[in-house]
Parts: sequence; C-alpha cells; structure tokens
Amino acid sequence: MSNIVLETSLVLVLMAAGLLALGAFFASKKQLLPMAVLAPAAGLVFVLGLALGFLTVKKKAREVRAGWNLTPVLVASRDLAAGAFLTSDAVSEMPVPEQFVTASLFRDRTRSRALGRTLVGPVKRGEPISELLVGIDLEGCRAAKEAVGGSMGEGRGR
Repeated sequence: MSNIVLETSLVLVLMAAGLLALGAFFASKKQLLPMAVLAPAAGLVFVLGLALGFLTVKKKAREVRAGWNLTPVLVASRDLAAGAFLTSDAVSEMPVPEQFVTASLFRDRTRSRALGRTLVGPVKRGEPISELLVGIDLEGCRAAKEAVGGSMGEGRGR
C-alpha cells in the first residue's frame, strides 16, 4: 500500500477512537471520575487525528504540485512571420509548468540571446520561442571570428 493510504487510515482510526471516546463520555454520565480522564484523552486523540490529517493532505498537495511550478518563458506577443526580427516588443513572458520547459526555450535570463535574431519559421501569438525557431546568431558568429582572428566558413582542402 502507498504511504498516503496508510497515513489516511491512521488518521481515520485516530479520529474514530476520539469520537467513540467522546460518545462514551456523553452516553454515560454515571461514572464521572473515569470519564473525567477519558474525555480529555479522547479530545486529544481527536485533535491529533485532525492534525495528522491536515499534514497528510499538505504533503499530498506538495507531491501533486511537483513539476507544476510555473516558470516564465519568452513567447511571441503577436503573430510573427518567418524572417521576422525579434525585438523586445515582439516577445513577452508567459508562465509555463516547469515540467514542460526544455533547455531550448528562451527565458528572461536568456532574453538577450533571443533578441536581435531572425525567426526561421512563423510563430503564433503565445507560442514559446525556442532555439529551434531562431536563425543563427550572426553577431555572435562575427564576434567569434574576430576573437579567433581567422576566417570562418573556409572548408578544408582549399
């Protein structure tokens, strides 16, 4: 059995024990001394059952939410045609469950890598912008060429 079933069963047993003890207290007013001890104990068992039930529900809620925390990604703020130049007004942020966010999607921290690049295909409003949808970063290529001080694009054997 799963942990949640065992925890839920324990909660129900504790709550039932508390309710039975309280019921016995109110049903039998003749034995006041033993019931004076039993009633607080029953109340304590009932409160412990409620607390354990609350903690169990909170734990399960955390497990269910795992992977569904929202992460903002860059999306097209309007329909963009192939060849469109990505500017700050062409993109916006939209929260997406983290389990669907791949490494190729642009986020706020990678916004500067997306801006200034050209789309290789059309993107509808609200669609995430990914590395696969943007062309080669020509400025980055030029900077790399200058950094190595050589010519890029020359093949071997020439």
